[in-house]
Amino acid sequence: MKFLKTTAIIALAVMAASCHNEGLRIEGNGSASYGQGYLSLAGLSVECVEDYQAADKNIEEEKSQLSVETRAAVDINTFDCSIINSQSEVVATYKYGNLPTEPITLDAGKYIFRIMSGEVAPAAWESPVYGIEQPFTINRKETTKLEDLVCTLQNIQVSVSFSADLRQMLSDTTTTTISVGENSLVYGIDETQSGYFMAVNESNTIEVLVKGLYTPEGKTEAAEFEMTASIDNVKAGQHSDINFYVEYSGEGSINIGATIDGWVVDELLAYEFSSAIVEDVIIEASQLPTIVLVDGDIDATLPLLASDFDDRGNCTKDVVVDIAAVGENTIASLVVEISSNNSELISSLSSFNIPTTFDMCNAGDAAMALRLLGLKVNENVLGQPSVSYTLTGQMDELFAFAGTHSFKVTVTDNKGNSNTKTLAIAVDGDVEDPALIWEGYDFSVRHNITAGFKADFLITSTSGIADLVVEIHSEAMGTSALDGVKLCNQLNLCYPEQSKWIEAIYEPDFDPASVDFDSSTVAPALTKLGLPSGDEVIGKKELPLSITYFLSMLTALGEGAHDFIFTITDAEGNVTNKTIMLYTPAAE
Repeated sequence: MKFLKTTAIIALAVMAASCHNEGLRIEGNGSASYGQGYLSLAGLSVECVEDYQAADKNIEEEKSQLSVETRAAVDINTFDCSIINSQSEVVATYKYGNLPTEPITLDAGKYIFRIMSGEVAPAAWESPVYGIEQPFTINRKETTKLEDLVCTLQNIQVSVSFSADLRQMLSDTTTTTISVGENSLVYGIDETQSGYFMAVNESNTIEVLVKGLYTPEGKTEAAEFEMTASIDNVKAGQHSDINFYVEYSGEGSINIGATIDGWVVDELLAYEFSSAIVEDVIIEASQLPTIVLVDGDIDATLPLLASDFDDRGNCTKDVVVDIAAVGENTIASLVVEISSNNSELISSLSSFNIPTTFDMCNAGDAAMALRLLGLKVNENVLGQPSVSYTLTGQMDELFAFAGTHSFKVTVTDNKGNSNTKTLAIAVDGDVEDPALIWEGYDFSVRHNITAGFKADFLITSTSGIADLVVEIHSEAMGTSALDGVKLCNQLNLCYPEQSKWIEAIYEPDFDPASVDFDSSTVAPALTKLGLPSGDEVIGKKELPLSITYFLSMLTALGEGAHDFIFTITDAEGNVTNKTIMLYTPAAE
């Protein structure tokens, strides 16, 4: 999940820029008044340790031998240097390549010299940030010298890979979700990039979720699997290299293990949690609960045609699904997941108070709406040996939405046996393509940013994304704020160099020509802030994006409306326009 990250990412950048502007340049003048001293940076030498790994797998040697490599791509001269006093105030800022050669006059006291290559994003691909904070003290009429410093990784790096034999058994759709706190990235099975995560705490936990399809050797039928694990006590500067492998593979089952090599400068950490990430993915079919489409094939797409309805619009095709546990077993859970290539259907579910995923055994707030639709829930399903759903009446409502709609049903019995089938129904008609999907939310209304608000989106395109333009209009976030972070109010995520200033809806007097704007700064700014651009967008058939974890920062800008106008063009020239309308309420 990725695309409307623009909103809150800009808010984050605005805040970061405002903090940077608090810096005050203080030039050495060769003399100090009473209570002042000097800081000399003339002899300062900074090394950036970019890549480090164990030189040998032997534990004794691992701790003493580290391979250090400095990439030429990192230009230390561009690093930001700050002098911070004991009140956490920035009293001077410089670029490393432009440090003063004369002593700097400072009040006596304790300080921190901070050097950083950039701002740490919550979660982003290939976005390492290097730096160091070096405490020092200024004594009256004395000169303090800073000399040799080493910048190290300031975020958490995570790599994921699969052994060759395991890779052959898993589907191309297998994914690994890595989360640190609320920040996460989804790794494809062949992903070679490293993800970089903000170290929210001194000690952090990496959550691992792997799910996909597994096909045993010599078999053609694949089975779904899902497994989780945690890596504890992870700190900034650590690289966790996760490799999944086949621990055991037998008739109808597989055990998947994982080793995690983690290392930091001067310290090598090794993890082994194969026992914690083992999952049996296939059991005897005769023990599984059954999911059957009566007089039909549930594994085939069911067409829903105009000829299936009478003159009054009532469906004449019987659609009945029978679900049953085996033997004396009973139903313990019945989870339904709804998806569709028609975003209007997904959005409409929220108006009925129906989420896209729910358990018919414990339907919660959706129970009333499901009952009104004539569906059995809660005590009428939980503990029952079987249940039958006649869906003919629901076809009347579904026919209003063209496209293919999938109802993934997972039934689990009281013995833990589970089976999954998907009922796919195809309705004739034109489907919006490309599409912008916001599950559970209505594009036609403005949504307040409140506690628990979700801003997770998905762009889909059958032929692939050819162009993606986002206009940003905000009452609270003015054009000056965007300009301050080297962005503009019309961003082209496919071709950032084509980004430009346009007229602003909430600033009628704004003249785009009045801004001295260099569009070449957009791509680096987007990358620094964790937004995809260029090849990360072009040609993609699915582009998930999320700004949920940035929303609290957006509220810091104050009350106001925020409009994000998306223009999506696919490879065949089809264009879809959608507007995300948000509102930050006044602080209570």
